[in-house]
Amino acid sequence: MSDREDAFSDVKQYRAGVGGGIFEGSEGLGELNQARTNFSRTRTGLTIEVPCQQCGQPNGIEVDWEELIRIMMKMVPPNWFLDAQHGLVRPHVGCRGCAVLIGVGLTPQECQRAVNGGVEAGHLSKEQVARAIQYLQSLPSGQV
Repeated sequence: MSDREDAFSDVKQYRAGVGGGIFEGSEGLGELNQARTNFSRTRTGLTIEVPCQQCGQPNGIEVDWEELIRIMMKMVPPNWFLDAQHGLVRPHVGCRGCAVLIGVGLTPQECQRAVNGGVEAGHLSKEQVARAIQYLQSLPSGQV
């Protein structure tokens, strides 16, 4: 499949059959359908912008390089938890509008890409990453 092919072209015809464009016609579902999670690398790590799935309020979560490296190494940073069902590590952060736990998480692979991108952008060095990995590997399992 080329990059320009639409992977959903074979089922788009059925969209109208489930309520006449259910996502476009429903204000709430339409907004949720338009919701996007934006990831942007910064000098200090990664910023994730995500709307709350409960109230729609925009929220921002900052993940520092140490947290990214921990998740990359399949460790759970403080104030985060493992969502084994979805293969994600999620922050214990509530929505600033309604306090419901924000439904965003990171995989070790995403964190690896973020750290590699941070090194390429000059936000941290390969040596800093190596030292952080060495330090984290030296911690007793109870302090991970």
